[in-house]
Amino acid sequence: MLVEQDLQLSKKPLRDIVWERSHDYGAKAANEEVEVVINLAKQASLVVGNAAALPENLSEKRKGGILAIGLRDASWAPISRQIGEVRRRKVNKYTTDALEKADRLIKHESVAEGIAFENGWVVSFFGFAPDIDEAVVLAIGIKLGFTTEQKTDKLAIELGNKSWKEVKVKLLQAGQNIT
Repeated sequence: MLVEQDLQLSKKPLRDIVWERSHDYGAKAANEEVEVVINLAKQASLVVGNAAALPENLSEKRKGGILAIGLRDASWAPISRQIGEVRRRKVNKYTTDALEKADRLIKHESVAEGIAFENGWVVSFFGFAPDIDEAVVLAIGIKLGFTTEQKTDKLAIELGNKSWKEVKVKLLQAGQNIT
């Protein structure tokens, strides 16, 4: 159900989707959530653009993926957005996977390729190799101030992410917005 609803809404601006899903909390809370989601999508676009430029993604011609965003204790279900180019045959699978991971994280389950940050925001991404997807999410968390680089380094070790150390500088650098 989440995936069908999200695929139908995917052409709507993120601002409209979050506003519609969060306005029950009141205008102030909804506006704050909208601004976080908009900023998250912008930062994700930069990080995914940097990830797409990694040699392993260039050789595989991987240029993007699906980002899912959620918030614990929110009245709205996670939403997804395509960032960069995704092979047509992979869009539904990546959207399903990203939304399911975000939904599980909201329910306090532990999953790979997605992170539930201390402030309650949940982010998952699918499009590259699993370690790179996870590194993308970690970098987004740092860029948004959801976590620190030191905490993220420790988390990457706990998650067994072997790519983080070698790709984090590339993912965190300024890049081109690819949305």
